[in-house]
Amino acid sequence: MPIHFTVDGFLDERGNLRVWCCFCIDWHAHAAVGLRPADRVSLTPHCFAPDSPYLQSTGLTAVVSPVPWSEVRETVTQATRSQHRAIAQGVLSADTADLRRQTVTVPTARL
Repeated sequence: MPIHFTVDGFLDERGNLRVWCCFCIDWHAHAAVGLRPADRVSLTPHCFAPDSPYLQSTGLTAVVSPVPWSEVRETVTQATRSQHRAIAQGVLSADTADLRRQTVTVPTARL
């Protein structure tokens, strides 16, 4: 049975909503015209990791965080381009498995 996911979204300086994907090990960017903190927005997943459950879901709802992307972007390490290519082909290494276990750390003083 498909699941609908709720994820955190962070506004960037270019007007995008950034969502961390632990399956692609990447920040996905979605248009964020007019979005403000606490808004909820429906997103269509565009993961390149074939094993991402987001792709089989009924969709994603992002909750816009009051914390900007600039404050959380470096709390996780993105995969390299070559790792992204391997992930897209369904090939995972021990390193990418470790990277998939990361979670975004939001400064609690900002919430």
